[in-house]
Amino acid sequence: DGFLDCMGSLAFPEMNDRPNHIPTPTDGTFNWLLKHPTYQGWITRDRGLLWIKGKPGSGKSTLLRSALAVIETLNVGNSALILSFFFHGRGTVLQRELVGLFRSLLYQLLAQVPDASPALVEDFKRRCGQAGELTRRTQWTEHELQRHLEISLSTVLENRPVWLLVDALDESGEENAAKLVRLLKSQLEELPTSSFDFRVCFASRHIPTLEASQSFEIILEYENSQDIRVYAEARLSTSPPLTRSQLAHLIATRAAGCFMWAVITVQQVLEMEQGGQNLQTIEWEITAIPQDLDGLYLRLIRDINDPVSLKLIEWICCSLQPISLEELRWAMIVGPEYGYQSLRQCENSEHFISDNDDMETKCTELSNSLIEVIPSSGKRIAQFIHESTKEFFIRVGLSALHDPRMSAETNGPGSDSAVGIANYKLSRACVRYMAMEEIAQATSHTRNELISKFALLHYATTSWLLHTTISEKKGISNDELLEDFTWPSNSCLQLWAQIYRLIDPGSVDCPAGDITMVHLASKYQWLGILQTILQKGQLDTIPIDSRDNNNNGRTPLLYAAWRGHKAIVKLLLDTGKVDIKSKDDNGQTPLSNAAYGEHEAVIKLLLDTGEVDIESRDNDGQTPLSNAAYKGHEAVVGLLKAHKSA
Repeated sequence: DGFLDCMGSLAFPEMNDRPNHIPTPTDGTFNWLLKHPTYQGWITRDRGLLWIKGKPGSGKSTLLRSALAVIETLNVGNSALILSFFFHGRGTVLQRELVGLFRSLLYQLLAQVPDASPALVEDFKRRCGQAGELTRRTQWTEHELQRHLEISLSTVLENRPVWLLVDALDESGEENAAKLVRLLKSQLEELPTSSFDFRVCFASRHIPTLEASQSFEIILEYENSQDIRVYAEARLSTSPPLTRSQLAHLIATRAAGCFMWAVITVQQVLEMEQGGQNLQTIEWEITAIPQDLDGLYLRLIRDINDPVSLKLIEWICCSLQPISLEELRWAMIVGPEYGYQSLRQCENSEHFISDNDDMETKCTELSNSLIEVIPSSGKRIAQFIHESTKEFFIRVGLSALHDPRMSAETNGPGSDSAVGIANYKLSRACVRYMAMEEIAQATSHTRNELISKFALLHYATTSWLLHTTISEKKGISNDELLEDFTWPSNSCLQLWAQIYRLIDPGSVDCPAGDITMVHLASKYQWLGILQTILQKGQLDTIPIDSRDNNNNGRTPLLYAAWRGHKAIVKLLLDTGKVDIKSKDDNGQTPLSNAAYGEHEAVIKLLLDTGEVDIESRDNDGQTPLSNAAYKGHEAVVGLLKAHKSA
C-alpha cells in the first residue's frame, strides 16, 4: 500500500549516472588498497570511518568505485547492506545536493530491506493525501529525509552489517560536506554495542575545514605512483618504440600523484608519436608541460582563438544544469551575433550543426578534447572531462580565452568579469531563442508538445533570469537585454510569462500575468537594468508602482523590500512615484515584508521617509512589529519600538 509509489518518489533518473560513467581501472592498478594497513584496520573494526583524500584528479572516484565492487563481491550471499552515492559537481542539482544523497540511500535501503522504514512509507502517504503523488509543495525536504535515514539505518543495524561509501564529498560543497560528516560520525558514535558492524568510507579532496583527526585516513597521491606508471605503460603499449622507452616512468614521476595529468599527457604523447615526433622531442615536450593541472589546461587552450570555441566553452562552463547535445546545437546558433529571427533561418544557416553526432565531434575539436559527451537519462550530455576542468575555466580559463597573456596564477577581477560576460551572453541567447517566430505561434501547444518541439525552450524559459542575476552581480551591463525584449514594449515579456506558466507553473520563479521588467529588476536586484529603465524611459509612463497578479499582487517596491534589496528600494523611493503604504493581496506593506525578512537596512530606509504606518495590519491582523517578534528578530523589534516611541 503505497510502498512502490514511495520508492518512486525517492528515485531520480540520474541516480546511478556518475558511478556508471567512471572509467574501468587499468588491470594492475589500485590493487594495493585491499592490502593497505589502514584499509585492513578499517575492515577489521566493527565500526569506523575511512577517509580517502587526494588532490584534484588523483583517481579517488576510480579507487572508490573499485573498492565498492570488491566489497560487493566479498559480501555476496550474506546479509550485509551495501549503500553508495557518488556526488557529481557537473551534474544535476540532485547529483550534487544532500537531498539527492538521502533520496538515493533511502531508495537503496528500501530496495534491499523493504520493511526497514514503515514510517517513511506512512509519511509519504500522508504527504500525498488525495493527490496520490508528491507535488512541488509536498516534495521531500532535506531535514525529513535525513531523519528517516538515521532511523532506518539504526533499525537495519539491529539485524545486519552496513557498508556506506560516499564519493566526491567535496563536490557537494564544504557546508554540506561538514553536515554529512557530522551526521555519520554521530551515527557511528551513538550506536549501541549490540548493533551490527557499520563502516563508512568517504572520498574527497583535502578539505581544510574538515581536517579533524579521523580513525582511518589514506592520502591517495602518496600511494598511486605505481598505478599511474602501470596505466601509462598500458596506454603506450600500442607503440613498440614507446613501450621500450622510459616515458611511462617519466610521466608517472612528473604526474606527482595526479592521474588526470597523466591521462591527458599520455594522449598527447600518442598524438605526437603518430605525428612523427621522435622520442627525444616527445621527452622534451613532457618535461615542458607544467606539473599543475591549471598550467596543463592553460597550455591546452593556448591555441584556441575561435569565437565559436569560446561560445561552446562558455555554455558548458556556465549552464545551470547539464546540457544535452540537442540543446547545445540550438544554443550555438542563437544569439545577437547571427541575428536570426526564426528557427527556420537558424536551420538554413551554414553555422547550424544539423545532428548530434556532428555536435559531439565539434565538442571534442573546439575544446581540444576538454569536453566529453556521456549518456544520461536517454540523452547525450556534454560536460567537461573532469570537475577540475570546470573549476579551471571559472577560475582562470575563460579569462585566458579573452586574454592569452594570462597565467595559471591569475585569479583576480578578470575571472569574475569573464564569468559575468559568459552569463550575460547565455542570458541573451535564451531570450533570443524565446523570441523566435515559431515559438510565438505555438502558445496553444501543451507542455509536452512545447518541450518536444523546441529543444532549448525549457532551459531558455527557466534559466535566463539567473544568468542575468549572475552577470549583474559580476558588474556586467545588461542594457542590451532590454533591446532583446523590445522594451519599453511588454509583449515579449508577456510571451515569456505565458510560456513559463505552460512549462513549469509550479516554479517559485514562474511569473505573474502582469509582470513588468521593473518587477523583475526589483525582485532579482538588477540594479543596472533598473537604472537604465529609469534613465531612458519617461517616468510617468514607466509602470513603477504597478501590481502584478497571480503572485500576491506585489508592486516593485514590495518585491524589493521582501527580498531585502536596499539599493533597489532606495532607487524606487528616490523616484517619488511609489506608494510606500501599498499592500499586497495578503495585506502586507513593504515595511511588513522587510520586518518579516529581518532586512534592517531596508527598514531604516522606509522609516526615514516618515510616511510608513508601523501599525498597519495585514489580513491576519499582524503588524510589522508582531511579524518581527514572531520570527524572533530582536534587532528589528528594537528598531521598530524605538521609532514608535520617538
